[in-house]
This record gives sequence, C-alpha cells and structure tokens, in this order.
Amino acid sequence: MLSGVEQLLTIGEFAQRCGLSRSALRFYAQNGLLQPRIVDEQTGYRYYAMSQLSEALLVSRLRAAEMPVAMLREYLACTAPAQKEILDRHSNSFQERARAVNDMVLELRDDLDRASRAGDQWCALTPGEFAAALDQVSFAVGDPTQRVELGVIWLETREMSLRLVATDSFRLAVRDLVPDDVGPSAIRGAIDAGALQDLIAGLRGARSLVLSQNSDGFLNASVDYQSLEIGGAGEGFPDYERILAELPLGDQAVVERSELEGALARLPSGTAEVALRLDSDGLALESNGVVVSAGGTWPGSELTIWLDRNFMTEAVHATVGPDVTIEAADALQPVTLRSADTGTFSVLTMPIRPPNPV
Repeated sequence: MLSGVEQLLTIGEFAQRCGLSRSALRFYAQNGLLQPRIVDEQTGYRYYAMSQLSEALLVSRLRAAEMPVAMLREYLACTAPAQKEILDRHSNSFQERARAVNDMVLELRDDLDRASRAGDQWCALTPGEFAAALDQVSFAVGDPTQRVELGVIWLETREMSLRLVATDSFRLAVRDLVPDDVGPSAIRGAIDAGALQDLIAGLRGARSLVLSQNSDGFLNASVDYQSLEIGGAGEGFPDYERILAELPLGDQAVVERSELEGALARLPSGTAEVALRLDSDGLALESNGVVVSAGGTWPGSELTIWLDRNFMTEAVHATVGPDVTIEAADALQPVTLRSADTGTFSVLTMPIRPPNPV
C-alpha cells in the first residue's frame, strides 16, 4: 500500500530525479525489475514513489555491470548472502574485463554491508572534502572536561546536505557540505573529539567514505570499506538552530581575506582583545590604541564591537576563499564571519567587554 503522505512522480519526473531515460524505466517494468507504484487504468500513465529512487539506482548500477535480466531478477529476489554469491559468479564470467566488473561489484557489496549495518541512515561523501570540513570547524569544539556535551562535532543530514557544527558557547562554527548521496532517513549525532584525529588521518588518501548511524545512535565511518566507530547520539548538544534563528539581521561588509589576516598580524602582540570598527571608511581593527585598516565597505551605521583576539584570528584562518563576509547588527550581538566554496562555512563569535582604560 502507498502511504498517504508519500510523494508520487510522473515517469518523466522520476526519470529526471534518478538520471535514467523513460525507455529504460519502461524496459525495467516490462522485465519485472522495477514496477511503477501506480499505473492509471484509464490513461496508462505511470507514477513512481520517491522511495523507489534508491531501487532505480540499484537496478541501473547492476545493468551498468552488464548483468543479464534473468540474473538481475534473481538478484533482486534474494537476501544479502545470496546476492553476494550472484555478484561473484557474474564477475567470474567476465575474465577479460574482470577489473571493471569487480570495481562495480565491490561498490554493490559495500551497499549491502551498509544496508545491513545502518538501515536507511547513511551518507556517502568525498573523503578529502569531509576531512577539510572537520578541520574547519574543529577550532570551535568545547573542552569536554568543562562541558562534555560540547566536546564534539555535531553532524546531521538535512535536505540533501550534511551539516557539521561545533561550539564552545563563545563561538559557533557551522559548515554545510553537498554529499554524493544521502539515505532516506536523517543522521543526527556527534563525533567525539577523541576520535577526530584518527578519523582525519584515516581519510587522507582514501577513495570512499560512508557515514552511517545505527538504531542505537552510534555513528560509524566506513573508509575504503574499513569501519570505524566515531561517535554517538550526541545528547545535550545545544539547539544551535534556535540561536541562528534568533539572530537579528545585520549589515554586511565584504573584505579580502588576506587583508583581514594582514590587519590582525599588524596589531600589537600580547593583547587579548581586538575592536572591530565598522564605519563609512570600511572595516578597521584596533588593539592597544593601534588602528589598522582592513578595507571593504560598510553600508550600516557606525559600529564598534570588541572581540577575543584569538577567537577572531582562528575564525578568519578557518574561512575558505579570497573573501570574507562580516555581518554585525549591534555591539552586544554576535559577529558572523562567512565564506563559501564547495559548501558553506559560518562562524559566530560572541562580543566581550571592552578593556578597562589605562
């Protein structure tokens, strides 16, 4: 039976979503490989369910491995152990093309292992991109000896994206990635800080990565088919979405990242605070009475916000790309730094009290 809330797609819409032609879908239906969820008896129109996308992709990949229809039908009717035997038998029948076929079989075997391990909660990513994202937000991870729930990197899949979040309650780092593929059920958990360096080291030079979560909430990383437990459900992690939603809208200044880093480097050493000055002349930084221009333009009212110098320096260094967008609304509200590359990256830094005058 079709769920009353499940979305139906026409054959054209379904073909576009799964990257197959209409003729291929009709061929699959004629051979009993992938039937439409509903066929209108009067018009003959075919309708597919969103939940069939993964099945369509599986059938497409098996055909790409040149599996005959009869064998493919047998494969779909079997359980995982029998499916693995069928894949091996098919591979052995192609001695001259063994390498290409075996590569596809390895991927399919991994799919079966992933399904038995984590059900619908999984996400496939480029290993190097994920490692870079972990590095990017890790500076904002809290001290677990002070607040254990902050000594993690929060991870969740949402709307065909993967989000990483870290906070020590003084700053909040958010990084969004576009995965290669995402399972139908969301992952929501936390990577333990203690597992972070081993995970990043394992991702260097890796070819494949699948993140998954089991029914008990445990997070797993399958790196080149080798499994590593990296975290759990992350209970107690702050409601960062509420924090983002409650931020007032501010004005924005776009400055060159190199200019901003240079301005920070030219400030007097040994000072713990830095004033972010925003006015008609653009952006400037001040510390211990020394003011250094960082360029850019500021469309809003004149504004001065005091920040922890180390926090701001770490936030700027974590950005990616030639430009940094700085958003601010008030001297008592967080300052937001943003950059964009293959994903998006934002850092919120809380203001501090101005230093006492000498």
